Amino acid sequence: MAGYTAIFLCRRKPPPVPVVVRYQDQLYPTLALEMARLYFLEDRFDLITQPLGDMRQVEGIRIGRNAGQYELAADGRAQVLAPSM
Repeated sequence: MAGYTAIFLCRRKPPPVPVVVRYQDQLYPTLALEMARLYFLEDRFDLITQPLGDMRQVEGIRIGRNAGQYELAADGRAQVLAPSM
């Protein structure tokens, strides 16, 4: 067909995005987590962890407290999946 161009979009798995980083044995939120915390007008976030031997593995991030809290599922490296276009 003249005048038409076919464009095929490739759906890929979204890249994982870290939400906390460790620096000198301290945990700090990344810009993405801090933006989410401010968007929800919350003053804190907590890591949801499970014991794994003598360490603890991250399973998620909880933003806020009580009924207004939000939970983000994370992998063991404190990364979440971010949708991409």
